[in-house]
Amino acid sequence: MRYPHPIRALLLAAALTMAASAAASDFEMLMVEVSFNGSDDASAFVLRDEEEHYWIEESVIEAWRINGHRPPAVEHRGIRFLPLAGFQGSSASFDKSRVRLDVTIPPRYIHTQVRAIRQDREAPASAGLGLFADYDLAYQESADDEDLFTALLKPTFFSPAGVFRNALLYRHGSAGTDDDSVWDDYRDDWDEDDDNGVVRLESTWVRDDPVRLRSLRLGDGILAPGMLGSAARFGGIQLATNFDTRPDLVTFPLPRIAGEALMASSVELYVDGQLALSDDVGSGPFRYHDIPVVTGAGQLSLVTRDLTGREQVVVTDFYASQRLLRRGLSEYSYSLGAFRNDYGMESNDYGEAFLSGFHRYGVSDRLTLEGQLQSSREISRAAAGATWSMPRLGVTSVGVGASRADDGGTGLESFFAHEYRTRRYRANMAVRYSSRDYRQISDDEYRSRPRLSATLGGGVNFDRFGALSAGFGRREYRDAPSLNLVSMSYSNSVGRNWSVVGYGSYLDGEDSDYTVGISLTRFLGQRRSASSDVSLD
Repeated sequence: MRYPHPIRALLLAAALTMAASAAASDFEMLMVEVSFNGSDDASAFVLRDEEEHYWIEESVIEAWRINGHRPPAVEHRGIRFLPLAGFQGSSASFDKSRVRLDVTIPPRYIHTQVRAIRQDREAPASAGLGLFADYDLAYQESADDEDLFTALLKPTFFSPAGVFRNALLYRHGSAGTDDDSVWDDYRDDWDEDDDNGVVRLESTWVRDDPVRLRSLRLGDGILAPGMLGSAARFGGIQLATNFDTRPDLVTFPLPRIAGEALMASSVELYVDGQLALSDDVGSGPFRYHDIPVVTGAGQLSLVTRDLTGREQVVVTDFYASQRLLRRGLSEYSYSLGAFRNDYGMESNDYGEAFLSGFHRYGVSDRLTLEGQLQSSREISRAAAGATWSMPRLGVTSVGVGASRADDGGTGLESFFAHEYRTRRYRANMAVRYSSRDYRQISDDEYRSRPRLSATLGGGVNFDRFGALSAGFGRREYRDAPSLNLVSMSYSNSVGRNWSVVGYGSYLDGEDSDYTVGISLTRFLGQRRSASSDVSLD
């Protein structure tokens, strides 16, 4: 008679319970060599009844990494034994000539072996006392015999108390600005001669905290834009995540893959057809996580071969993107200060005060949420967004923002973006729509916000033959002509120390314009390089 599954389970439990209470004379105690799922032999005590059922020493079961499942035990001569029949699907074969018991237990009863391929190692933090400086020199000459020389100097002082950074810009000459430049509207009193001389760009004291992955900044800083915001320079105080304090840390989710071995097996892991790992695993489930991959779409293949030559292959797709945060990881920026005016022209011109908070959180390895709240004397703003990935489709971001201005009412903004890339191909698009009354807290009266902004781009990697990329952008204004921009570039490495980039763009608007150029770079080591650029417009 065949009983329903719940009844069979009750009958099995009852049988095991009765067996556990059986008299000691019902069993034969043996010292044998036990092989578990094809692994090496080990000596152990076992019990055997008249029907050739076996009980295994409990300490041996523990050594086999059996999970929390435990059938009723029987005690014999002070030793606890567990019935093999208590693990459904298990079997035992006794070889009398070799006094060996071959035991097979399904992998579902065995603890999963978890192995991280990439390990995040926290480097010990040390702080000394010293000073260094970075510099950048540039000379520009136009066809109108106008030249411009600029020198950027960044002296930095570091100590156990923190790091003080400063940036100074020296400019001499003329940039060839036309009389109808937009700067005339931006600064009516701007004089070309005032552009020469030294300008302080920024001065900031920074205290890094590598343990908490954050930095405290006092002085000049940059406002975190988020999905719907805009970056802006300011002076004040900022507490923000700084992943740069841990260069070894990967902030975006890395793929994982799992398999199952009935007996001890060898494992090969392939990433996009390339061998990434060879390993040995014991019987039972196993899982690899934090597998190093290149961002974009890809495929993992896990090949398992046991001692009998039997082979299993597990294939899974993945999509890795830096636009996502790993599960449980946060990124934030909280700022209080005043916006910087005329950056690059004035050394100490600060404007309206503001308060800003931005936070992102990795809900899962495929979903990241973010939110932002900002307020100034005239504008209040809130925004929220989500980014998620689909292994075969790419990564998508959507967001919505709202603002309220004292003199402009309430405005809304929406955002949509999608990206898909592989090792060879890349495609991306983004669309942003703003209502008439929508404002950013960093907006000023000279800036006209587009009603619609859209970008479309793509590229192809030809490996040793270089890379080609192209893009199209459009901006539509309510009170000004629309702008269309088409661009294309090609880049390639020449030898070990040279890089060449050719580029071109065409701008179509109230006034059309084009640019064609070529740039050549010579690398002079890990920290130095020299470049030359020639363009026609």
